[in-house]
Amino acid sequence: MAVTGYHLPMELLGRLAELAACQEALSGEHGQGSRGHHHRAAGPTERRVSALVASGHSNPEIAASMFISVKTVEANLTRVYRKLGLRGRVDLARHALESGDS
Repeated sequence: MAVTGYHLPMELLGRLAELAACQEALSGEHGQGSRGHHHRAAGPTERRVSALVASGHSNPEIAASMFISVKTVEANLTRVYRKLGLRGRVDLARHALESGDS
C-alpha cells in the first residue's frame, strides 16, 4: 500500500540527499581512501556526521542535532578521515564536492 499526500520539507529532502551521497562515498566493505589507505565501510553515525560536515555544520551543531556529544562527533570524524585518507574537515568537504556528494 503506497502512502500518498505526504510531503517532506525541502530542507529534510536536502539532508536526506546529502546523507545518501555520503553513504555511497563511504560504502563498501574494503577499499582505498584518496591517499591510498585501506578502510572499512563507514557506520551510519560516521556517514551522518560526514554529511553534516560536508554541508558546513560545526561540531557543536552536529552534536546538538544528533543528540550526541561533541567528543563523539570528533571521534566519528577521526575514523572517517582515517578511512578516506583525509587530513581534516576541509579535505572531507573537498572530497564530497569532487565525488558529487554535496
